[in-house]
This record gives sequence, C-alpha cells and structure tokens, in this order.
Amino acid sequence: MELSTYGLESLREDADFVLYRGQRDADPRHIFVLVPSSNQPAQSTLGRLEHEYSLRTRLDPAWAVVPLALVREKGQLILVLEDPGGLPLDMLLN
Repeated sequence: MELSTYGLESLREDADFVLYRGQRDADPRHIFVLVPSSNQPAQSTLGRLEHEYSLRTRLDPAWAVVPLALVREKGQLILVLEDPGGLPLDMLLN
C-alpha cells in the first residue's frame, strides 16, 4: 500500500498515537492511518499496532473498523484501517 498517494487529515492525537483520515483525489474510499506519535515509540506501542492488525480476521465490519495493512514506511510502523465514514466516537463525545 503506497501511503504517499494519500492526502492526510489529522483527526486526533494522544500520548501514543496520531489518527489520520487519508484520501486520494480520484478514489471515493477513505482510509484511517494510525501512526505512533513519537519518532521513537516504545516497544509496547508498536506491539499494540501489531496486536490490532492480528485481530483483522476476527473483526466484523458491521461493528468494527477493520485493519487493512501494517506497513513500515520511512522506518515507522503504520496501521492502515478501513474508514466507514463519520467520526471516531471519542470525537463525538467531547
């Protein structure tokens, strides 16, 4: 998956991760991109990304955002997820 072809919009950031929405001009589908917020993340942070990706076959898109890919780009581990539209629930509650 070539992430450089996507325009990214930051949706939220916490101590561990930044969540982006990615889109391409000619593609109506969007993706979520979850990236560690630190340039040198803790092993536990990387482990969370790997664990979430490992659950992809158990998740039902009717109730979960399903991971699409776990990629390493420019030395950084990145989790790519389906984007069903809307906003993350925590953003609606604030």
